[in-house]
Amino acid sequence: MKRSCLLALVIVLLILALALGGCSPRPPGETGADITVRVVATQDFGQELMFNETLEVAPGTSAMEALHQVAQVETAYGGGFVNAINGVRSEYSHGTTQDWFICVNGIMSNVGAMDYTLHDGDIEHWDFHNWGFRMFIPALIGDFPEPFVHGYRGEVYPLVVVYTDGLQEYAKALEGILSDFGVGNVSIHHATELTENDKQFQHYSRRNHGLQHGIGVKSSMGQAGILCTL
Repeated sequence: MKRSCLLALVIVLLILALALGGCSPRPPGETGADITVRVVATQDFGQELMFNETLEVAPGTSAMEALHQVAQVETAYGGGFVNAINGVRSEYSHGTTQDWFICVNGIMSNVGAMDYTLHDGDIEHWDFHNWGFRMFIPALIGDFPEPFVHGYRGEVYPLVVVYTDGLQEYAKALEGILSDFGVGNVSIHHATELTENDKQFQHYSRRNHGLQHGIGVKSSMGQAGILCTL
């Protein structure tokens, strides 16, 4: 039971919705030296790996520039839209709508690859999949422990683990798991210690997901998170 609960909590962390704003972020330290990034390409939500390359790039390198260093890329619309990677091409026929989507550190990018500036430790992940059922998928499980280590666009925000009665042990275990993966600035709080903004978030989660008890994991930005039953 304990093992399954912890696994469920790790999965919950990975689908944390993206919302930037609120508190002051902690930027990772970067110097004028080259930075290390990973560029990954998969298909069908990570089921098929095409490549996974680690490379050194200059500060200020865009996601598009890094992609060109490791793959054959075809673009459209002035070079800002990736139409094909290593011959795997966007498709719109017979009811099929397949495209390349970019996530950085597990978060779907809210800017184009030409406009995303990479930071040290970033994972630039391209996935080719059918988006007919849902176009916007805000986070990827497969890049855990990102985005909690390197954040998004160079900004790493604190995390708060919220627990209800009887679940403090699991909350502490989850805090330990995150720490083991290099995630810093994690705190745990009982649900009674929530601020008014936190309570509004918790009410929203319960109302929309039918949740009554559990552990919630949210960013202290006060605008995003999820509540999980155990």
